[in-house]
Amino acid sequence: MRPGALEGRRIVVTRQASRSAGLVEAIAALGGRAIALPAIRIDSSGPFPEFEAALRDLDSYDFVVVTSANAAVALAAALAGQAADSGKGRPGRPRWKCVAIGKGTASALEAAGIEVAAMPEEAVSDRIAACMGAVAGKRVLVPGSDLARAVVGRELRALGASVDEVVAYRTVAAAPDPAALAELGRGVDAVLFTSPSTARNFAALPGAMEQAGRATIACIGPVTESAARELGFTVAVTAADHSEEGLLEALVGYWRDDGRKSMDPQARIINRPRRLRNGAGLRALVRETRLSPEDFMYPLFVTHGKGVRHEISSMPGVFQLSIDELEREAAELASLGIPAVMLFGLPEAKDAVGSENFAEDGIVQQAIRGLKRAAPALVVATDVCLCEYSESGHCGLLNHGGHPGLPEGYVLNDETLPILARVAVSHALAGADIVAPSGMMDGMVAAIRAGLDGAGYEQLPILSYSVKYASGFYGPFRDAANGAPAFGDRSSHQMDPANSREALREARLDLEEGADMLMVKPALAYLDIIRQTREHFPELPLAAYNVSGEYSMVKAAARNGWIDEKRVALEILTGIKRAGADFIITYHAKDAARWIS
Repeated sequence: MRPGALEGRRIVVTRQASRSAGLVEAIAALGGRAIALPAIRIDSSGPFPEFEAALRDLDSYDFVVVTSANAAVALAAALAGQAADSGKGRPGRPRWKCVAIGKGTASALEAAGIEVAAMPEEAVSDRIAACMGAVAGKRVLVPGSDLARAVVGRELRALGASVDEVVAYRTVAAAPDPAALAELGRGVDAVLFTSPSTARNFAALPGAMEQAGRATIACIGPVTESAARELGFTVAVTAADHSEEGLLEALVGYWRDDGRKSMDPQARIINRPRRLRNGAGLRALVRETRLSPEDFMYPLFVTHGKGVRHEISSMPGVFQLSIDELEREAAELASLGIPAVMLFGLPEAKDAVGSENFAEDGIVQQAIRGLKRAAPALVVATDVCLCEYSESGHCGLLNHGGHPGLPEGYVLNDETLPILARVAVSHALAGADIVAPSGMMDGMVAAIRAGLDGAGYEQLPILSYSVKYASGFYGPFRDAANGAPAFGDRSSHQMDPANSREALREARLDLEEGADMLMVKPALAYLDIIRQTREHFPELPLAAYNVSGEYSMVKAAARNGWIDEKRVALEILTGIKRAGADFIITYHAKDAARWIS
């Protein structure tokens, strides 16, 4: 690059302070002014038990794959510390071979005295496997950040390798320098992103997105580019050589060419996403998320009597049905390709413990047998809770003085668990395919799993309402199920709508207790929770409950002519599936199945 190539340019460097000096100096050497605004810092303080365990067993590995310079530094420091602790110094040539993602990482490794055996031609994660030769049956260690993507491990496992991806350091947001923020506020010519985390944390800085909108955004590689675009940045430059030098070369080249093309704005538009939106057929061909009737589970409300088909006033198109009406309902669902239902029962009488809930001739037990006679292939899931059956309308037994440390009327947790297990077993005996505990009692999945296993139903799956919020969207359901609480609310056991970390804790506990499937309820206001649950627990099927209030809002707005019901309902259901749900419990199931067909 020629001297003065960046003359007069103000360029923000977001790389962590410990690794930004080379980039800052290179910008200055080309006549530019670097504004060091580190968006991240590296926390190597530990503990990192998996990494430490892997180091103790390092000679059992065939490869150590290092995907960043920070990982190289962490590996080198750990090896040096290990040698110092042993008092023997660093051993000779190791059994394992070191693989570096690119030149910058290789330089950091070699500077620490670690020999690099292989490096891909292009410095991206999904190219690493190709440079390693045959890896089937080999053990591979991949130390990295707590935010690292699992691309390398996925690629190597697909080729038969045994891969341990371990956290060797943490990537955390850096406290912004007020002076650098002030410089940013005065305007800049470019912002450089060297990792997805630099883009994410820069986006959170005050005024950053506004200033970035006026600047040239340059990314070190395609992964960083993708992350930046998802955050809303307009990326103009992506380095072909994924290094600091390559990043500056790409930026200089862009500005040089930009000057030539400035008289013709259209000449700059190379990527045109609208090309793939030309016509319904092309849009369908490249559609990423597709709805099918097989994605739906339809809720049914079953009541005593004969010939009962009572429409619920707050839920147009949804009915309370008697047992004899279920055959017609099952036939309609089969004709629409909807594979599953969720049963809710309206008992004949209520009492303190909800006796009909676990009675052999209870309303749900009768409904299960009726549906199985009418449609053996229909998957029948049953809601397991006390609220519809108890006099109080609450999800468990209540404290009436037996627990002095608890308020009067408090929903008792441990005393409720045996009843939930008894209900689940009664549903299993009647022929249910899935039991779905919804009361949000601590330990409910473990209690039900133990009850089912003890009764010989080890193969019956549990769909847990793992993440159920104390939501205002449940109002119409309580009309449908006659299950509103007689006093108070359910905030002592259902989750606070403001919490997301707690959702992951609840899901993890249910997984440990034996849940086979997880659920998030409601869906529409909790798409972020659906996404987080999917990402943290990819191994389990995930349901989302598109609840009564969400359904009724759409119905009401459509009846007033304010929205197109078909378009909005399908958009909502697509959004729920796109967020990560494998299947959706929805009152729109029958309508949506018709529209899709």
